[in-house]
Amino acid sequence: MKFDWKKAAMAAMVCILSVMVAAGALAQGTYYQTTGNVHVRAGAGVRYRSLTTVKKGTEVEYLDQEKKDSRGVTWYKVKVNSKVSGWVSSKYVSDGTDQTRMVEITGKSVNLRNKPSLKGEKVDILYKGDTALYLNNSEKDSRGVTWYQIRVNGGTCWVSSQYAKLTTSGSGSSSKPSGESLVEVTGGKTYVRKNPSLKGKQLCVLSKGDTAEYLGKSSVDDRGVTWYSVRTSAGDGWISSKYTKLRGASSKPSGSETATTGSTVEVVGGSTNVRRYPSLDGKKLYVLSKGDTAEYLSKTSVDDRGVTWYAIRTSQGEGWISSKYAKLR
Repeated sequence: MKFDWKKAAMAAMVCILSVMVAAGALAQGTYYQTTGNVHVRAGAGVRYRSLTTVKKGTEVEYLDQEKKDSRGVTWYKVKVNSKVSGWVSSKYVSDGTDQTRMVEITGKSVNLRNKPSLKGEKVDILYKGDTALYLNNSEKDSRGVTWYQIRVNGGTCWVSSQYAKLTTSGSGSSSKPSGESLVEVTGGKTYVRKNPSLKGKQLCVLSKGDTAEYLGKSSVDDRGVTWYSVRTSAGDGWISSKYTKLRGASSKPSGSETATTGSTVEVVGGSTNVRRYPSLDGKKLYVLSKGDTAEYLSKTSVDDRGVTWYAIRTSQGEGWISSKYAKLR
C-alpha cells in the first residue's frame, strides 16, 4: 500500500498542536500550592537530589515546563524563591481550582496603580490585612518586580508584590474562627441582623459570652453606632458594637472599605477637596463648598490616621471626601 505522506504530515501537525495547547494550558505566572511537605528536586523524578523542602501550603510559581518520570508521574518545574527553582511532583501540589485566589496586603498602606509600574497613576489605596480578588494575571516591571492585577470597587488595578502576597479563599465551608478574629457578646441577648441597622431582619440571637467569627468589616448606622460583620450558624450578618467587643483583633476593621447607611453626604466645612482615593495622598479631583451635597455610594474607608472617608458621586464624577468636613444626611 502506498504511503500517504500528506496524511502523515497532517497527523504530525495535529500532535504538535495538541502538545502546544497542553503546554499552554498553564502559562507562566500560574501558582500551585503544596498539599504536603514536599521536596523540590534538581530534575523530574525521585532519583534527583533534593534542592530544598517546602512546607504544606507553600505557594510556588509554575515555570511553564512539565515532564513525566519513569513511573508516568508528571513533574512541574517551579520557582520557590529568587534562589531556588526545581521540580515538584504533581501528586503533592494543587492548582487551587476549588479556591478563589486573593491578594492580601502586607504593607502598612499600599498604593494601587492603573499600570504594573511605579509610573502608573495612583487610583486607590489598601491597608495591611486588606484583601482583593486576584485576576490571575501578573506582570514584571522594568526592575523585575512582579505586580498582581486585582479588582477593587468594581474596577481593575495593580499592586506590587513587594507589599502584597497571593493567598486563597475556599469556596466551601468557612474555617474554624481563630482567636484573632472573634466578636464576643458583652451584653445580654443580642440580635445578629441581616443589615447593619436596627431595621435589619433578625437572623439569630447570641447570649453574653458567645462568640462569632469576625469578617473584617464594620459599618456605621445613622445613629453613629458601629456594627461588626460576623459569621454564624444562621449565616453572615451584622451585630452592634454596643453589646459586643472585638477579641484578639484590632479595633480598626481589617477591611478598609465598609458599607454604611444614608444616601447623601453634606459638606459642613469650608471648601473641601474630593480625592481619587481615601487619603490625603489621593489626587484632588474637584472641590465642594459648605452646604454642597453629593450622592453617597454606601462605602467608607479608614485611612492610616483613623479618619473615615465617604465614597461619593456628583456631576463632576466619583471620589472620596473626608468625614472631618462632611456628614451623612
